[in-house]
Amino acid sequence: MCFISMLRLKVFVLFIFFIYVYQAKAQSSESYSFWKDDASLRRKYYVESLEKKKALIETLPRQYAKDYKAIYQHQFSEIEALWKDTRVVTSPEVNSYLQSIVKRIVAANPDLKTTDARVVFTRDDWPNAVSMGDGSIAINGGLVVFLNNEAELAFIICHELSHYYLDHTNKQIKKVVELYNSEAFTKEVKRLSKQEYGAGKEFDELMKKWLLEAVATAGKTKPKRISRLLFF
Repeated sequence: MCFISMLRLKVFVLFIFFIYVYQAKAQSSESYSFWKDDASLRRKYYVESLEKKKALIETLPRQYAKDYKAIYQHQFSEIEALWKDTRVVTSPEVNSYLQSIVKRIVAANPDLKTTDARVVFTRDDWPNAVSMGDGSIAINGGLVVFLNNEAELAFIICHELSHYYLDHTNKQIKKVVELYNSEAFTKEVKRLSKQEYGAGKEFDELMKKWLLEAVATAGKTKPKRISRLLFF
């Protein structure tokens, strides 16, 4: 039954791509009625993200508040753009299937019992999935078509849920802000500002090095492990 459900989902995604790229009127009176998106669900997720943004902005640390706010404003502009875009798949048929998998993952992992993650498929045609930091998780149709079974889809959802559960995005943002305002970084910027040649290239290398360090160190945590990734 799982294999059949996965196959039906792949077919649906392929149909969605076709319609999204080439929308033409039917030539005959008999036309297929495709599943329609639920605009109210997309609106609900949008409002929930706005509430998350408001709560986060209100509790920003006073130190470097301006830098934090600038980063979070950009982050949430991307999140809001997602919920305003029709590329998000919210048809009841597809969403119910996806949420049924999410519920089984949560049931198998007590640590996720209170999660407020919002997991959706998108019509984006490149193979990717992303946890956006506020609980918004998008799985591209371009990734789904390469999956062989439902367990692989469950693994992807688990991976993105773990990013949210471990708060990787906010930890990385904190690390970046701290590095940006550190004495060592400020010293390097001042040095480069006085350099006549090659300053731009060195600055790019400096930023790359520090950002990679921020990402690496922000992920070095040892909270409770989400253990039962696959539940079949």
